[in-house]
Amino acid sequence: MASGWWDNNGAITGCVAAYQAIGVADLATSYVNLQNPGTNNAAPGVAPTFATLTGWTFNGSTQYLTTGVVPAAGYSAIVRFSGVGAPSTNAPVLGSGNTGAANGFQMNPVAGALGGTSVQYVYGNGFQTLVPQFTSGVIGITPLHDYIDGGENGATGGTFSGAGQALYIGARNNGGTADRFLPGSIQAVAIYSTTLTTPEMATLAALMNALSGALGQPAAVRGVLVPGMNRDGRRIGASRIGWG
Repeated sequence: MASGWWDNNGAITGCVAAYQAIGVADLATSYVNLQNPGTNNAAPGVAPTFATLTGWTFNGSTQYLTTGVVPAAGYSAIVRFSGVGAPSTNAPVLGSGNTGAANGFQMNPVAGALGGTSVQYVYGNGFQTLVPQFTSGVIGITPLHDYIDGGENGATGGTFSGAGQALYIGARNNGGTADRFLPGSIQAVAIYSTTLTTPEMATLAALMNALSGALGQPAAVRGVLVPGMNRDGRRIGASRIGWG
């Protein structure tokens, strides 16, 4: 297994898939599962537009990516996104789940079906809707808390049960059919089979935000300060990210 920003160089466990669309050479490279290349690589349902500086841009009507990752109870995820427009529905950056079932797993930064003024998180049989909406940022979800830009944004409030549906990027997988398409861009995605802690979410948000559009940037970002480490890379309840 590889290490990099998605697991804080091995300090965060449970990553099953990580994708980086910003700062890479081409669309094919962006599909690679950095945690385990060749397993659960992203694949186009309908391919988004790609640009090294901005990542994947989805048109809000047809475009999405599949991951092959099926969430279950205990899963967490985090996504960096930008430029989200005004969808007509609750369009997730990452999503799956059958309508009315207890297998929902979605993060909708602009909940269009609720007037486009709020963010909505769906976990299992529960959902949380909060004002304001977010057109850009780093959004995350765990079984315990919802997150925006590394900070807690309320309690998740649901129980996951039943068979999950494989996660789609830029849309929801509703029993094998893509719907609720996202109008916006995504720079990075990471999915975990564990319940991430708030300090771990803060670290991952900082690492995702440090990813630039500079071509050739290593997946492991050197010298980024995150909660929990000092400038010498020593753990102080937070740590410096310095690989290599």
